[in-house]
Amino acid sequence: MLGFFDTWYVSVVPLVLVAGLMVGNVIKSRSVLSLLNGTIRDEKDLRLVRGAINFSMIGAVVFLVIWGAMVLAIVALWVTGCISYNTALVHVFVYSVPGMIMGLGGRELSDKPIRSLTVTAEDPAVAERFELSLIQWREARLKLPQ
Repeated sequence: MLGFFDTWYVSVVPLVLVAGLMVGNVIKSRSVLSLLNGTIRDEKDLRLVRGAINFSMIGAVVFLVIWGAMVLAIVALWVTGCISYNTALVHVFVYSVPGMIMGLGGRELSDKPIRSLTVTAEDPAVAERFELSLIQWREARLKLPQ
């Protein structure tokens, strides 16, 4: 039977992929925020924000796919007798704890600042579309509808 250090890649590689995804999301959000200076002034600014929201939403789906593939790999290794139940739990722990910390940190660094943007556009439809985008961001979707 293999131990954790023999099968480290089952949880560490997905964790590294998710870390890269989180860093990409923070970079995308921060770049949009730096362009806007805290204010959505027109439709062009709203498109930038919606792009950052879409990147975040797609990233969440990719996160779930990576997590699902890792769980399937762990279960397959456990069922076939390659790893023990305890080793399977260690893999879940190694992925879950840092993943949860990164997820919470990512929300603080990228999601909250976008949600707190103010709209100063003359067109009231820009503010309405921004509020609708924030509502849709909370829903289970791949990305925002056009």
